[in-house]
Amino acid sequence: MDKAQTFTLSDDAGFYLWSADVFELIERLLQEEGAAQKKTEDVFFFLTQLCEGKITPAIFIASLTASLGLPENRVRALAVSLYSTILLKIAESLPFNVREQLAELGVGSEIDSPAAFINADAQDVEEARDRAAAVIKSPPPQDVPAVVKVICDHEAFGFSDPLLNDRCKKIVESRVRDVRDAASTRAQFERPVDKGGLGVSGRRLADILERLEATVFSYEEAQRKRHEEEKLKAVQDSLQARAAKALGAKQEETLLDKRFNDLVGTNVDTQKMRTAIEEAKRVIPKSHLIVAPTMQEIAFEKRLTGPVDELRHMTLADFRRLSRDPAEAATKIKDKVELLEEQGYDKKIEGVKAWRSCPVNSLYLSLAREALVSGIGIAATIAQHATKKEESLTTQEYQAILALNGELRF
Repeated sequence: MDKAQTFTLSDDAGFYLWSADVFELIERLLQEEGAAQKKTEDVFFFLTQLCEGKITPAIFIASLTASLGLPENRVRALAVSLYSTILLKIAESLPFNVREQLAELGVGSEIDSPAAFINADAQDVEEARDRAAAVIKSPPPQDVPAVVKVICDHEAFGFSDPLLNDRCKKIVESRVRDVRDAASTRAQFERPVDKGGLGVSGRRLADILERLEATVFSYEEAQRKRHEEEKLKAVQDSLQARAAKALGAKQEETLLDKRFNDLVGTNVDTQKMRTAIEEAKRVIPKSHLIVAPTMQEIAFEKRLTGPVDELRHMTLADFRRLSRDPAEAATKIKDKVELLEEQGYDKKIEGVKAWRSCPVNSLYLSLAREALVSGIGIAATIAQHATKKEESLTTQEYQAILALNGELRF
């Protein structure tokens, strides 16, 4: 593998890799090699990056050397231990050949032979999978607040300081909403308390990550299945509607033919009459026809993808794509601004200003101004726009944006 390439691990491999067992094993290996155990989080991070294809084996070795500060022979010995005790257990799920890497590090094929070693590998992976399955098989919560509660009720997520408990819930919620990925969530748990994190490490960190990722996986699977069922039902409803419409059209055509024959007699050729009508339609002047725009007449706007640009260009359609629930969509926007704040307070200010200038917030301000001038209230103003089939917020969307703007201050 010459260069890194993003790779999706199998479920079993992912459950094992993020299990507390792997974290403890890394701690023990570091101790055996005389490295500082406080570097466990670094080694765990490099290992997950390697397994996900984000770094190459060569960069993995270089990263270990730079982080641990050990001689080259000790780093290579540690790498051999990591490959043979952890990665061989999930070798078939990895984006590179583990045995080839061991051979490059000078390890022969003798590691392949002992049956007890292979059986132990399978048992470890099975145990990690069973722990995750215990979470996954339990009835999945139906919404984000319920998922956050299920996760944070676990003893590993409890803090004596109420402020840290609230911070923990926000970090978990951002992971459940997919605002953060697994790696950035881990980094936030590790970050010192005075820098906005929770200062968690060691076995507790491993327990938190194992519980969190298994529950998130369960929730996302339930959501995916629900969306697939809704999509299937929508397709079935559409097919039924089209069939009913076709049947109705056929019945209407039969009825019209009968009425026509009753009026002019049965000797008239109905098909010839229809052909004559179609011929008449073809000679209608083109100026009377509505011409659809050509592709050359449609201008496509180039959109940027950064978080600030995303906020600045957010339309009503974009807002609705975030969630069917306006309150949840507003929460996602708030989460985006909070993520920007982690990059610096000036980034938060930039994000808030971008939101205030976006099309959907401008629509909100326009409706508020119109309701104030007319004196009929916001609900009546929205109803008027709906009657005229003009683009407008719903009452729930208006209330959600109103609450959001009250929270986005600097």
